[in-house]
Amino acid sequence: MVDEATRLNGASAGPGRRLTYDMTLISLKSQDVDRVAWKRDAVPTIRANMAKTKAMHTLLAAGVTVTSRYSSSDGVLVDEIVMTPEELSTPCRR
Repeated sequence: MVDEATRLNGASAGPGRRLTYDMTLISLKSQDVDRVAWKRDAVPTIRANMAKTKAMHTLLAAGVTVTSRYSSSDGVLVDEIVMTPEELSTPCRR
């Protein structure tokens, strides 16, 4: 579990210099997801948290693009959040 609402199902490498994490929002079915609110509220928070981690900085500094793919509990893709090496300027949490 990533947190109480999110399960990490796995990760895959490729194509190229890409790492993709597959996550499930365990308490939300696709019809329960307000996509406007998700983009407005959840995505900025997730991106900010991703950008602060040392692991993310290590991957981005190595030229790896990191994608977090979020699906609902019934398997419907909700969103893909992509961090690219060009976004490395965010300060790292130690």
